[in-house]
Amino acid sequence: MRARRAAVGALACLLAGATHAGEISYNVKIDEGEQLTGTVEQDDSSGAVISAKGTASGTVNGDFALDGGKSNAVMLGAAAKLDIVLDRASQQLRARLDRCSPRPADTCIGGDWVTLWEQ
Repeated sequence: MRARRAAVGALACLLAGATHAGEISYNVKIDEGEQLTGTVEQDDSSGAVISAKGTASGTVNGDFALDGGKSNAVMLGAAAKLDIVLDRASQQLRARLDRCSPRPADTCIGGDWVTLWEQ
């Protein structure tokens, strides 16, 4: 009986270990003046994306973190706007760099979406 309990306990530990998330790194140049680096956290057992975090450097600088509660981020630079979207349905992390005029700040020319990571 003890040996059976130990075997069941060992199996439970192995199965519990399979649910830990894995991190996948990305490093993508989305424009001549913009680089995004970071990680996407993925559930090892289901493969579902859990979260993404990263750093923008170039025209727009800063850090971002996305998860189930926050699936998009907007970062502003002097003459640009960076949109980052974590689409859990399509299992993609995408970004777009828009060129903006300084005044008014809402006047931007949309850039192309670039996939940073996808399943």
